[in-house]
Amino acid sequence: MRTEYWINVRHVDNRLVVFLNGETVWDSGIVHNDPGMDVFVEFTPMLEGHDRHTNELIFEGFNDSYNNNGSPFNPWHFSYRVIKRVVDEKGK
Repeated sequence: MRTEYWINVRHVDNRLVVFLNGETVWDSGIVHNDPGMDVFVEFTPMLEGHDRHTNELIFEGFNDSYNNNGSPFNPWHFSYRVIKRVVDEKGK
């Protein structure tokens, strides 16, 4: 059996960068109002060298001047879920 760790990122409005212990795990690039975004990112290999340490997972959002309603304030949001997955020898 092996354990995998994944992040499910959804509905990114602008740019989202995910860091683990200061290293980039995933960068969405600049995305404007993509309600269909549904990305699974595995970060298990990045944890393998740090199994006896506390790890820091950071989600950093960047908001540029884009807005689609004419207001000076551009609301920014996303949703995510961190997933632990256990896989047996048969891949199930």
